[in-house]
Amino acid sequence: MWCGVSTKVDFNCDTMISRMFSIYLVLCYLLTICLSCRLLVPSELLNGCVFDPMIISVSHAGFSINRDNCNSVIAKHVFAEQPLVYYGRARSDRTYTLMLIDPDYPHHANGQFYLHWLVTNIPGEFLRQGLTYDIGEYIVGYQAPDPPVFSGQHRYMVFVYEQLEHEIEVPQPDGRAKFDPISWMESFGGEDVIRGPIASIGFKTEF
Repeated sequence: MWCGVSTKVDFNCDTMISRMFSIYLVLCYLLTICLSCRLLVPSELLNGCVFDPMIISVSHAGFSINRDNCNSVIAKHVFAEQPLVYYGRARSDRTYTLMLIDPDYPHHANGQFYLHWLVTNIPGEFLRQGLTYDIGEYIVGYQAPDPPVFSGQHRYMVFVYEQLEHEIEVPQPDGRAKFDPISWMESFGGEDVIRGPIASIGFKTEF
């Protein structure tokens, strides 16, 4: 009698463990799929050195970043003022959108960035000669990099997108924090209106 009870209990335990393990594997598989899908969206926005090279220059510091020193660690005070942005392959018959984003800001989910700068409707000829103040439509004004204390090094990437329409109307982001560039662009037409990034440059800094 005791053996019979023991066998039944062992069988039930083995069955339960087997089922729980199967459920665990399924959940892990589904989680992996979800994370992979999500990672595919912002992965191109995690490195400022992968698209056509640009140059950002800070006249007061006599300093510039190009493809040769892209992703270098720079003191944050260097970019206290809005830099000049040059994209030599910009076309004079096209307009562009520029954004500066930080993917390493604390408490931001994957695919969310801290938005430091957002300008649309930039004439290509000005971008080729050097984007300065009051050129294009400033959706979000320039904010200098300022990583929070103890948050380590932050990546800062400047991306340029080519507009398929000469002038576009875009929604104002809800704020600088937790900016999702993919969702933002999809909200006004996505690839039917804007494409890219076509050019980029990046640097790193810390508190």
